[in-house]
Amino acid sequence: MPTADTFCMNLHLAEISQTVDADVQVALVLDGAGWHSSQALRVPDNITLIPLPPYSPELNPMELVWLYLKSHYLANRVYADHHALYEAGIDAWNRFADDPDRISSVYHAAWTETAQLNWKWYQLACFGHQPANDSADPIRLEPSQAGVYSLPRAVTVSDVSEGVV
Repeated sequence: MPTADTFCMNLHLAEISQTVDADVQVALVLDGAGWHSSQALRVPDNITLIPLPPYSPELNPMELVWLYLKSHYLANRVYADHHALYEAGIDAWNRFADDPDRISSVYHAAWTETAQLNWKWYQLACFGHQPANDSADPIRLEPSQAGVYSLPRAVTVSDVSEGVV
């Protein structure tokens, strides 16, 4: 959509709501854009809006995507008109979306790894087992000799960014 306003956000929410399975509850994380909290917003019952705190772009990895698109495809160029800018934006998005490795690289945020570890520990504490390990897991939770899982020390964001985990 070429515009971002409450009308378009309502269309977007309706589309998301109709696309997911009937038994799915969608948690949609939103930044502070005005149309994300408009009184005229119609939020379907199967969508829960989760607003980010003000001035917290580090919690929204999509901000990194916009920065990448601007710096690699859109900046320092002159566009003949709005249509040319619109077409350049579409081209930039499609080129970015066609490269899964680039998406993983750009969209990465250190806190997401910590969140993944916390989820694993939560599963262990609540359900008594760890999720299946695979080669992509940043940490292994191993059973102790007594058969009880032992948790490593708390992992911090700096541990993740420094490659300790």
